[in-house]
Amino acid sequence: MPRDPFLDQSQDSGGQQMPSLREGQWLFNRRYELKKPLGAGGMGVVWLARDHTEQIDVALKFLPSLLVLQEREMQRLREEVRAGKELRHPRLVATYGMELEDGIAAIVMEFVPGQTLRQKLDDAPHGFFETAEIQPWVADICTALDYLHEEAKRIHRDLKPANVMLDSGGRAKLMDFGISHRIKESVSRHSKTDEAASGAGGSSSTLAYASPQQISGKPSDKADDIYSLGAMLYELLTGTPPFFRGGLEAVGFQIKTEPVTPIHERRQELVSEGLNASVGEAVPPTIEKIILDSLEKDREKRPNSASKVAQSFSSSNRANTPSAPLTRSAYGDVGVQPVGDQASLSREGSSTSLPQPSPDRLKPQTTPVAANVAQSFSSSNRTPIRSSIL
Repeated sequence: MPRDPFLDQSQDSGGQQMPSLREGQWLFNRRYELKKPLGAGGMGVVWLARDHTEQIDVALKFLPSLLVLQEREMQRLREEVRAGKELRHPRLVATYGMELEDGIAAIVMEFVPGQTLRQKLDDAPHGFFETAEIQPWVADICTALDYLHEEAKRIHRDLKPANVMLDSGGRAKLMDFGISHRIKESVSRHSKTDEAASGAGGSSSTLAYASPQQISGKPSDKADDIYSLGAMLYELLTGTPPFFRGGLEAVGFQIKTEPVTPIHERRQELVSEGLNASVGEAVPPTIEKIILDSLEKDREKRPNSASKVAQSFSSSNRANTPSAPLTRSAYGDVGVQPVGDQASLSREGSSTSLPQPSPDRLKPQTTPVAANVAQSFSSSNRTPIRSSIL
């Protein structure tokens, strides 16, 4: 099955039984026609389908059969999907609803042709990106996070390269904000196999980007998203997450206790180990500082908003390229202007007509990110380093 732009490829179906599906099959009162599978992950399978009512292509994320039998879990998922439908922003993959029929359940999502940031990084010629390459993506991601945190009062809780889509125009869009996390929690509560492997419902695919507080099972807040953002940006600029050596339990311990290796030092390490061909261009000190600040163990020491991270990238880019301003036509509706007299993060695509979300959207989520069984990282091959934890 091809790489899935909607599911993390780091894990298989995990022994979960999935519904039997085929191309050309009509589902949910003959509204959707299945066109082709997009991929499979640990918590479901995703198909491209045609919505013949709206006359658009959509992505159908089918849920494990185990969950369909659990009415309480399905109700939790319905509530999560209902909340997701209220999120309307051009830098977020839209959630349209949830369908249930004859024991088959699926979440209906916007179909975004393109690839994930995970796939883009895996194909990077040097194993990482330069600062200027990721600046537009940082602007998009931070714009979306700022909307989630400041307007929607939501926490993503699963920010990682596999959950960032790059559309056909190269623009970044966040997906799986809270829904996949809820599915993982639900499956773990009702699957002995999953509980044995991942403790209290954690996810190996998320561990590399989890904050110390998430790993310890403390209630989540937006500071955990900022940490995950920092971990993701660190990986984009080096080719590895901040902590990746050893098995999952070792990585979890490192995240909670060990200092982060500076970006320039990590690049040099990877060259000396033969994992990267070069150290690349120097990362501006302001960029390195904002990323390391985002990875602080203490929540209070991290940047208090995604906009501050974006502004550091914008300011650095403006200082380094004063004679080459980038136009709006090049960046469309990017909230952060890469260059210019001022740089600010706009709440792109917000609408005063949207219903105000209730404060309980930020209700603490106490499920710890547990370290489950996986192979140790290889020190001589880039692919095993990623596939064993990401």
